[in-house]
Amino acid sequence: MENELQDQDLNLEGADPINMDELDIFLQEDDEEKVTLAKQLKTALAQKEHWRTKATAIKEPIKTNASTPEAEDRLRKLELRTEGYSADEVEFILKTGSAEDPYVQAAIKAMRDKKRIEDATPGPSNGSAVYKKYSEEDLKNMSTEDLAKILPKE
Repeated sequence: MENELQDQDLNLEGADPINMDELDIFLQEDDEEKVTLAKQLKTALAQKEHWRTKATAIKEPIKTNASTPEAEDRLRKLELRTEGYSADEVEFILKTGSAEDPYVQAAIKAMRDKKRIEDATPGPSNGSAVYKKYSEEDLKNMSTEDLAKILPKE
């Protein structure tokens, strides 16, 4: 019987809606096959109505992960990093607005110039290996021969 149902082209458009009272009539008959089918149909209709009410109860659309502001910020950061901006510059751009803004570009240029100048200026930690190993007092107390041994030859 299943094969017969699968082979048939069921076109239910325009069909009359099923009345639950008609199903109750089938449930009272003696034919077990009709009773079983009527029970299955009644269950399917009840489930259909249940899910229809649940689906209409949902009012807000389902959000995907890509549409969250946090994900958009991460994507924007990644785009700016691939365009060659440093982490500090990316944070500055995100706080101020657009990377195309001429004021933002001028500020980034100033930040880069300042960093370049700071990197070019030797700091106390950038001293020579001799000063890292020996204190100034040690060097004053050393003999000329000892100084000649530890000083780099040019």
